[in-house]
Amino acid sequence: MADNNTILEKLEGLVARFEEVSTLITDPAVIADQKRYVKLTKEYKELGDLMEARKEYIQVLNGIEEAKEIISNEADPEMRELFHILSYAISVSQNGILDERDFPSYFLRHSAPLERKETGREEMDPVPAAVGRTFAEQMDDFERNLLWNTYLSCGKNVTKAAEALGLTRQNFQYHMKKFQETESGDRLLDK
Repeated sequence: MADNNTILEKLEGLVARFEEVSTLITDPAVIADQKRYVKLTKEYKELGDLMEARKEYIQVLNGIEEAKEIISNEADPEMRELFHILSYAISVSQNGILDERDFPSYFLRHSAPLERKETGREEMDPVPAAVGRTFAEQMDDFERNLLWNTYLSCGKNVTKAAEALGLTRQNFQYHMKKFQETESGDRLLDK
């Protein structure tokens, strides 16, 4: 957070200069001096871009703090899971702008149902039948199989498995921790 404060302090110092330049470019004496006017309008444009970035940066910092506060006080496991899904979506998004492709397909109501494509890997179990099972149970089985099979296909290397799924190592470990024990009895997260 200290780095955030120094960045904000530097940006706050530029706010005064931005206001000064915006006043100067409207001054008739400056407008009459074309060299100075061109130089100041260029600086005004550059500072304007920085002011916009500063505004977005402050919004992001506020959003992060708000999300941390919400999640630290949240006891509901579904809300925690939602937080982690959103964190993942933001981490894979382009420039922090979320698109429906950034979310797991099971997260989107209107998305097409998941289709299994033949991968050629025999260890992949089919998605369990829906009869008598809740959606949450089916999704847990799907996630468990996906994580486990990726982990196995990567030679039980957590870092490689996370990379193969487009996750951070921490995010991969979080999801694996939900299932605690692997099929062989190994503890994935102890390695």
